[in-house]
Formats: sequence, C-alpha cells, structure tokens
Amino acid sequence: IDEKWFYLTRKTERYYLLSDEDEPLRTCRSKNNIPKLMFPAVTARPRFNVEGVCIFDGKIGCFPLVTYERAKRSSVNRQAGTIEVKPIAKITR
Repeated sequence: IDEKWFYLTRKTERYYLLSDEDEPLRTCRSKNNIPKLMFPAVTARPRFNVEGVCIFDGKIGCFPLVTYERAKRSSVNRQAGTIEVKPIAKITR
C-alpha cells in the first residue's frame, strides 16, 4: 500500500484544440490555490501458475480519497446543485 498526492489541475495548462472546440473550464477557485488529492495505491506481487502464465498481475487499485458534494450556491463557473469533487478535510490537515 502506497499513497500518492496529485494536484487537481496544473497552474499553467496548454491545449491543442480544433477550431470548433471550446476551451476546457478550470474548476478551481484560483490558480494559486489548487487543491491536492490523495490516492492510496494498492499492489501485490504477480502470481504465476505452474506453466509460467501470469494469472494475477499484482495491480489491485488506485482509489481517490474525495467526497462528491453538490454546490450550495451558484458562481460564474457553475450552477447551484452541480456535483463538485472535494478532498477529505482530515487528510489534508
């Protein structure tokens, strides 16, 4: 078991878009305050049978420690009631 921290987005992002595509919206409140999320990753050693064929590759999963909450108020970026991804508070403190 290992834990890995990721940022929700990057501070500067570049996109290659077609002429009819819209630019993706950043869901963070500020580019200077990007939330950090923790993902515990679980692995094991691979298992092989008698013939040497891999029957289990050792990858169990990578699980986000987040909560999905509905937005209480509307903002410029989203409507009220839109589901947001928020980190679990006790891990980040």
